[in-house]
Amino acid sequence: MTTTQHSTAITDPARLHGRAAVRSFLEGPSLTAADLSMVLLVREDSEDADRPMPTVTVAEIPQTVRDLASLGVRSVKVFANSLHRDAEASGAVAPDSLMVRAIHPQRTPSRASR
Repeated sequence: MTTTQHSTAITDPARLHGRAAVRSFLEGPSLTAADLSMVLLVREDSEDADRPMPTVTVAEIPQTVRDLASLGVRSVKVFANSLHRDAEASGAVAPDSLMVRAIHPQRTPSRASR
């Protein structure tokens, strides 16, 4: 066997994939919907929906979460873009902030215990 033939035999993917141990290693773990997390960009109900990225309103979140759950997605990451901002970021601790309103309906005792 020449040097060229030897290096080709070692690096030939078809030859390597023929071995069960190598094939198992290269396949890696499978990815399912339960492994995924959906990003929800939340906007105020009064905002114009014409944005470069898809967004949802607080009212749309429950149905969106139900739809995702039916597909097997078990978690969401919520990013809220409130129109009400100030230099002190007082909206971050306000009990009626957009983030609180987005999370509260979904944070039921049955969901929190999962």
